[in-house]
Amino acid sequence: MSETTDEARRVARRRRHEAIRAEVADEEAEAIEAEIAEKAGALEVPLHLRIDRDLDVQLRRRAAEAQIPTSALVRRLLREAIQGQRRDSLTVAEIEEIARRVAREEIAGS
Repeated sequence: MSETTDEARRVARRRRHEAIRAEVADEEAEAIEAEIAEKAGALEVPLHLRIDRDLDVQLRRRAAEAQIPTSALVRRLLREAIQGQRRDSLTVAEIEEIARRVAREEIAGS
């Protein structure tokens, strides 16, 4: 009875390990595909710039959240800035400025 149980455990463990290996292989394949696509889409003109540590940390954190290389994030941000893409929502600073303007107009109109 215990030999059967031990063998069943070994088989189950082997199957779990095979499933884990397959999952890791799939993740690695996806990462390689993303890297190839990134390199294929990369420009051939290098750009070097100096940034402060805080900006570096923010860029790296944001790239990690998006699961893309930092250079890809920077290219995306630069492209969006140059193309003038607008956000769908206002920033807190923009909302506060609107509120101040409305308050000034109400005071001036009283």
